[in-house]
Amino acid sequence: MFSYRDYAKELLRLNVNLELVVSVHGHNAEIHDQITRVIGSFSQTIRGIKNICQLKKPPHLVEIRVVIHRLNYKFLTEITKFIKKEFPKTDRLVYIFFEIEGQACKNIERLKLTYTQLFPFITKVYGLIRHFSDVRFYHFPLCTIPPKFF
Repeated sequence: MFSYRDYAKELLRLNVNLELVVSVHGHNAEIHDQITRVIGSFSQTIRGIKNICQLKKPPHLVEIRVVIHRLNYKFLTEITKFIKKEFPKTDRLVYIFFEIEGQACKNIERLKLTYTQLFPFITKVYGLIRHFSDVRFYHFPLCTIPPKFF
């Protein structure tokens, strides 16, 4: 809904603590739309985040989440570079190792990924994430994250 500027403007007029969380599944429409299974969702999502970033007030926080699984893990560097370039003032960047729930249960063979497979790709984003003031990793055992990330 935030891709509609009037909606975003109206909601962000509220001068209250508001945390807005948006998922970005890829650095381009091909990957993002394949994952969401909705053609046009990438452009709508990006337009929404841009509206939020332009209209937000100091009590508002913007969090961008990247849910990682087999369909996008090889593109973590590209996704992170894209977020850094397009949304440099993001308040929080969160990487989430996917959970097997909802549609993931039905699509486990397409999505399953091991921490071992992911490790080399997580390691490559270290230099990029230092740009963000708050970066978090959800559903990652500590042994799967290089200590320099701590």
